[in-house]
Amino acid sequence: MAMRINTLLHLAIFFIFTVPHAGFSMQEDQWSGLSYDDLGISQEEFQKVRESGMSKSRLFMLLEHGITPNEYFSEPWKRLGVSKSHWLNEKKVGMADDDIDRSYRKQSPSNFTPFITLMLPGYYQYRTDRFWYGFTLSAIAATAATLTIFHRNSVTGHIHPYYPIIMVGSMFWSAADAFLDTRYVDNQEASRFSGTYHPPSTSSTAPGLLAFDF
Repeated sequence: MAMRINTLLHLAIFFIFTVPHAGFSMQEDQWSGLSYDDLGISQEEFQKVRESGMSKSRLFMLLEHGITPNEYFSEPWKRLGVSKSHWLNEKKVGMADDDIDRSYRKQSPSNFTPFITLMLPGYYQYRTDRFWYGFTLSAIAATAATLTIFHRNSVTGHIHPYYPIIMVGSMFWSAADAFLDTRYVDNQEASRFSGTYHPPSTSSTAPGLLAFDF
């Protein structure tokens, strides 16, 4: 019995020290004969690849589709709000991150966000972590709706018209904000347009100039 326990202990020690070393050796072997210059990447990127345990086939696939290790390890799919597999598939067909973002936004439920926030003022603002902005729009709409119902003209019994106007205004304000945020990104060229007005000098009678940058 004691001999069996002793044998098992020796086997356990053998596996503890041998298996990890063997795995490390296999990982090192896959990069033998290759340098970062051969792969067209930086030494820092090559070190990251080796430390991450990435397979050679995985790296070759990334490089084949123009994806650098630094770009891959920055996990851009999280910033875009898509899955890793979705991002990789889109990159394989040559799409840039901006194209992936636009494509995803068009297909995502965000298309309905302006309509939802029209009915629920402040909804989109809460979702985008602008609590006080959303709270203000919600409070204005709720207060105006309450006053529309309960605070009527004491003489005629009719509602005060400015209450529903305020309520509808906050609804459309919230919806417009959501619409611009979820649609304006579709026109990347428009975001590059800006204008600057240069007023005339006090010593000149020439009109001011309006300069546009593209």
